[in-house]
Amino acid sequence: DAIQFANVADTAQFVVAYPNGSGTLPWDVSGDSELAFVSAIIDKMYEQYGIDKKRVYISGFSWGANYCYRVANRMGDKIAAMVPIMGYPYGGNPNE
Repeated sequence: DAIQFANVADTAQFVVAYPNGSGTLPWDVSGDSELAFVSAIIDKMYEQYGIDKKRVYISGFSWGANYCYRVANRMGDKIAAMVPIMGYPYGGNPNE
């Protein structure tokens, strides 16, 4: 639940973003079209809130969890860790 997560973020003093994919499905896991969007969010959070770029974590549920694998694989230089919940790597090769 996003509201409960926001309460934890306020208490623990960390920043949370809740992006949604822009395609027909919640996230386009078949290509790289959404990676620039996620990268821009991270950059904006740094500019606006001064986040520690070495402590960027991603999570997602279901299709968002599937996309966590893609983001972590393609943007490992920007992601410290991921917590996919009820998702699986999309495609036959986890490096895709």
